[in-house]
Amino acid sequence: MPAKISQAKRDAILSDIQSGTMGRNQIALKHDVSGAAVSGIARTAMGPGAFDRTRVERATIAAAADARALRQELELMFLAEARAALGKLHGPYLAFSFGGKDNTYAERQLTEPTDTAYRNYAVGAAVLFDKALAAARHDTASSDGVTEVAVWVRTRMGGGAPAETRHLIAGEVLP
Repeated sequence: MPAKISQAKRDAILSDIQSGTMGRNQIALKHDVSGAAVSGIARTAMGPGAFDRTRVERATIAAAADARALRQELELMFLAEARAALGKLHGPYLAFSFGGKDNTYAERQLTEPTDTAYRNYAVGAAVLFDKALAAARHDTASSDGVTEVAVWVRTRMGGGAPAETRHLIAGEVLP
């Protein structure tokens, strides 16, 4: 069990709390006590709302919105990579090999990928598409498919958005 905090130290901690210039953890470091001890002193002297947490709440909401935006960016990247992999299924394919006694390089241009390459492209595209869907489902806010980020953007734009971006906010897919 930690040593009891002296009254002089409690008074100094309370003074720092009341000044409002430092956060709980800064006060704890300054006085070499735990954050819980600072919170306890504040709660005893000032009640449960001693530390204003609105900035922390706003920062948490902002961080969550940033994470959602990054997931949407990743979703688009996964879809672009899946499309690129699917595009390779029916195009020319460069087959190559290293080997032989002299470890030579040989290549040959084929009209389409080998069966192995075809399978690898198809599986890769399917995995990327699945990951894009998982990212989209993670942030789906309602049954209509509108994501929380889109709702957030809509509210920040006052309900109006430029015509070229309305499809993003409404969750529609352009042809």
